Amino acid sequence: MNRFERAVHDCMLPTAELLERTTVPLHRAMLLNFWRHVHLEGAGDFERIVARDQLAAEADLQAMGYDVPDAERLYHVASRQAFIWPYDDRARLVGEHLYEDKTSLAIQEVDPADAITPARVREIHDEQLAVLEAERGERFWVLGNG
Repeated sequence: MNRFERAVHDCMLPTAELLERTTVPLHRAMLLNFWRHVHLEGAGDFERIVARDQLAAEADLQAMGYDVPDAERLYHVASRQAFIWPYDDRARLVGEHLYEDKTSLAIQEVDPADAITPARVREIHDEQLAVLEAERGERFWVLGNG
């Protein structure tokens, strides 16, 4: 498993650790809702949530306003981001606000041998979501079910 696959596979470990220490049912349901949301987004489940690719070609980055040197190369774009996710009193996500620290922007060329495709990202997230559903039940994220 390369570093990008490992990052996708392990991205929710901090949430799992926090869930184990959380006892308030509302907070647990919010964490489980968030956990599910991340996997659905990463899997590109367009019927329930919008997804974004993790790696981009130079032309895609130029179209977004990034200055990258070579149209034939693949790049990983990273920055510090804060997501504010308000929930209601039934642990349902009611919004998503993203704030990005543009000063932390880092664009790194990726060796194609190390790249992860959007299809592989979807596959990993689908696998992780299936594990969650198997362990916690089909509607594990609903308040009162987890």
